[in-house]
Amino acid sequence: MSVKVLWEGLIYACVLSAIVTISQFFNPRLWLNDYPKEIQNMVPENTKEEKLIKGLIGIPFLLIMFGYPIYSTYALKISMGTSFTILIAFFNMLIICSIFNLFDLLILDWLIFCRINPKYLILKGTNGARAYQDYNFHLRGARKGFRISVLVSAVISILISL
Repeated sequence: MSVKVLWEGLIYACVLSAIVTISQFFNPRLWLNDYPKEIQNMVPENTKEEKLIKGLIGIPFLLIMFGYPIYSTYALKISMGTSFTILIAFFNMLIICSIFNLFDLLILDWLIFCRINPKYLILKGTNGARAYQDYNFHLRGARKGFRISVLVSAVISILISL
């Protein structure tokens, strides 16, 4: 592995985080399902319009989320030729995805959401809710994200290595 995969992971994390953050500025309720349950229970469910907008944002988000690590790993396969292995594929995918997971947990969730807690993230009717400082909620989400990353990395690395 090279430093290149670390840079790719950081760029990947910044792009995905930018999509989330910019959309949160316009309407944080678009990410309502990523808020702690205590906060979700304090507000109405997403409207049809919010669900539609979330879908429109979600499509490019998911394409980048899955597409970029796959592209990176396939490009690595092409550049390495016969020295490319399934383990190299797996770790390339996993490192890129894990950098986003860590960035999301440490910067977006713990620093911005829990610690700084800017007004644009506070949903109407939830001001002062203790769940905004629920660090464990975000840690559980990151663990789930890491498990998904391992599974996806394993499956994709097998397919790319064929």
